[in-house]
Amino acid sequence: MRHALFLLALTAYSEPVLIPAGKFTMGRTKSTSDDATKMRPQILLDDRPLHEVTISAFYLDSHEVTHAEYAGFVKAKRHRVPFH
Repeated sequence: MRHALFLLALTAYSEPVLIPAGKFTMGRTKSTSDDATKMRPQILLDDRPLHEVTISAFYLDSHEVTHAEYAGFVKAKRHRVPFH
């Protein structure tokens, strides 16, 4: 729900674009030299094997959101600021 409110607030800045539902192949087939060195976090090693991902349609803002635009949204909607 929070993401929907954020998207609605952004419509004042630009038009959202519908990204259609679809499928894509995600992952990789080859190892890299640092895979076995423990220098790469485990989460970055979880991209194997290749697998098909299906996503639902969603809206994406037609341009990047600036820090100033996001700050304006947070202030206008009294939205909680994310910890990061």
